[in-house]
Amino acid sequence: MVPTRFWGGRAFIRLARAEQLPEIWKRVEGKVEDRRFAYTLETLNDFSEDAKGHRDKTMRAFEKVSGSKAADVTSELSASKLESVHVYNVRDYGAKADGITNDAPAINKAIDACNAAGGGTVFVPTGIYGSGSIRLKSNVTLVLDKGAALKALPGVMDPWEPNPNDKGLMDSAYYHWQASLIWGENLRNVRIFGPGTLDGAALTRSSKVKKGTGDKGIALKLCENIEIRNLNIRQGGHYAILATGCEDMLIDNVTIKTSRDGLNLSQCKDVLVVHCHIDAVRYEDGHPAGGDDAIKLGSDLSLGKAQPSENITVRNCFLASGCNHKTKVQRFRFFLLTKSPSLLPSRNFIESNKHL
Repeated sequence: MVPTRFWGGRAFIRLARAEQLPEIWKRVEGKVEDRRFAYTLETLNDFSEDAKGHRDKTMRAFEKVSGSKAADVTSELSASKLESVHVYNVRDYGAKADGITNDAPAINKAIDACNAAGGGTVFVPTGIYGSGSIRLKSNVTLVLDKGAALKALPGVMDPWEPNPNDKGLMDSAYYHWQASLIWGENLRNVRIFGPGTLDGAALTRSSKVKKGTGDKGIALKLCENIEIRNLNIRQGGHYAILATGCEDMLIDNVTIKTSRDGLNLSQCKDVLVVHCHIDAVRYEDGHPAGGDDAIKLGSDLSLGKAQPSENITVRNCFLASGCNHKTKVQRFRFFLLTKSPSLLPSRNFIESNKHL
């Protein structure tokens, strides 16, 4: 039900990327030397034409092997046909995937349509999607295909929502969820699947968040039955993933490379974290220079009353933390009112950053 999972998926991913490159390069016209600009543009156009040729060759091969016409197959990928099986392609809702346009309104429109129809899959095909905040809804599976990247844009993220429980007792970032690349509150049956990427390079790592700036990759509050699988997060702001008061979560095969916290589970229960690679070490000139927690479990007052974190299992993960002093090895960091979480870190490789 997703285009690049059909015949010649890699050929279409390559073509989608190739077609973007000349237009991206044109943005620097007048800013680089003329001959260099012209030569590079010609090279990129040639690459795009080669990709089209490869696509056409793949289509002919498909037709020969399957006995079906490529045009007949692609006709089944129209918006109406996809939506009849509860698949909503964000490109059909106006997403440009040019890396500059704020595609969040289009993506949110697709999510709203999916939710209104009773649920289904919102599909983000290959491309670079500049984005403000994506607002999840219940019974929606958000799928970022291979080669798809949600790129946080500065100045267009949702602001921190008011929270009367934020009285300065802890880092204020714990008390706010909406200034995130993806966020959801009071939801059920939500899934975020890769293998695409969340690019949070424009997110702030600071606890002082200006209006329009985001500080988290994914933030979930009081949600149930959540899955985050096969996803890549590159720079997640203050928290790559923050889940507060959530139950029945699976975080599987998620790769996070960030400079502050990787995964924060606060007041959550019945959570399985498995096969993840979380690197929360900040580097300068190729050397470790700080960072923060790979995984943090605990409790806070963001929901008005501290509640315990319970039944959290972490298994078969690589966790690198950049906040521990010198050579001290620390498996997990707990804060405030944790209540004996069930931890099974079997075969984990977990180490802290060393001061060099």
